[in-house]
Amino acid sequence: MPNRFVSACKDELEVRNCGFAHLPVEEFVKSQWQSRTKSIFFLLYRLALAIFFTGVVINSMVVAVERDEFGKYFIYLTHWGILLCMGTTVMGAVLVMIWYFHPEYSEKICNCDEMPNSFKIYWMVHNITLILSVCITIIYWSILHNETMPVDPNNILIHACNCVFMFLDLIIVAYPVRVWHVLQPITFGLLYCLFSVIYYAAGGTDR
Repeated sequence: MPNRFVSACKDELEVRNCGFAHLPVEEFVKSQWQSRTKSIFFLLYRLALAIFFTGVVINSMVVAVERDEFGKYFIYLTHWGILLCMGTTVMGAVLVMIWYFHPEYSEKICNCDEMPNSFKIYWMVHNITLILSVCITIIYWSILHNETMPVDPNNILIHACNCVFMFLDLIIVAYPVRVWHVLQPITFGLLYCLFSVIYYAAGGTDR
């Protein structure tokens, strides 16, 4: 057993796992408990998740407008994160819809020797969104939140539900998690840091 574990770890840490080579591709449009290739329940789940996060983004923007803070909306990592949640879930829903309603496309994908670029992009964005959501939730509630900040529905939606639903999605999906893919959210985090440095150096302010 220990030898098998060590062998599995060595295999996972090989440099080739930095990329997006994974077959079968159909694992990106089904759940890990799904016996059939297509499932109306997984499609409905994907649509529901996309609609939910689209609603969360719209609500957060409306709240920002009502508080006269929309001008600063896009400088916060929280809002970057929730926009990524929306983009990721909408893209996931679109891929599953195409897979479900276009048999010729699904047959072509099943016979593919390489993952299509749309699936590679979706995998990367999902990796970034998952880790970013967890980090946002932990950092906000453990470091940033104080008694002056209201624990209202908008706050919970963008600082808690993002992590809960993305982690739930990780449990449901069938495709694997690669250790090396942690480089993707790290790179995204560095890009946000670079944006923040440039923003404040240029005289930008927060609320």
